[in-house]
Amino acid sequence: MKHQTVVTVALLAIAVPLRSETPKATLVAGTDHTCPAQLPNGTNYEVHYRTLKARWNGREVYVVVNAYYKPGSGEFLYYSSIWSEEKYLHDSKEQAAWTCKPTGRHVVLLENAEWADFWALTIAPRIEVYHSTLRFSSIGEAWRYVSTHFDDCQLPSSRAKCYDEIPLYKDLGSEFFRPERLRFSAGPYFYDPLVSAKKVGNSWQLEVKGADEPNRALVFLDEKFKLVKITRFPAPK
Repeated sequence: MKHQTVVTVALLAIAVPLRSETPKATLVAGTDHTCPAQLPNGTNYEVHYRTLKARWNGREVYVVVNAYYKPGSGEFLYYSSIWSEEKYLHDSKEQAAWTCKPTGRHVVLLENAEWADFWALTIAPRIEVYHSTLRFSSIGEAWRYVSTHFDDCQLPSSRAKCYDEIPLYKDLGSEFFRPERLRFSAGPYFYDPLVSAKKVGNSWQLEVKGADEPNRALVFLDEKFKLVKITRFPAPK
């Protein structure tokens, strides 16, 4: 009877792995940075950056994490990129001294306790949005969560829980994102097409511009960041 009990316990331990047994990612010394930031409506928040070291899929990796945190109310958004040990150590030697600086043209919103960070790209024209309804009483609690969930919002990944991609090519066409003067040129052309983003009721509304003015369009998303429709502005007479 005693032997049967031991066997049963062993089988249960194999069949039901515990989350607490998952190794935690640890902070790489000297990589924890905080920068002050402000939303379009004037609300202050914090942008956090840090690098973690972890064991993932059987190998040692470095996890570079970007995060937004609103002190007081505690809303938190993060996303990460996972690097091999070799690539991270090689690239980190060439990095300049850390400074807080803008990370490119994008629109960050905090609406009804939900973060939404919109970017627009002209390469395979699309909108990318990182979003989250996570909330923590302190930034320390938020980082403890990330230490065991760092791959939930790993990018680039279509399976990331915090990420959605909205294609624009089908509705707007390549000519919308390329100047007429370069129609017969094979060279690449890049610019920032995102004009604005806002929440309207339970939905999201974004304005994008073409490479040539006055080409403009409105992109309508539902509350889950799924495309509803795209409407081009009428051409001026």
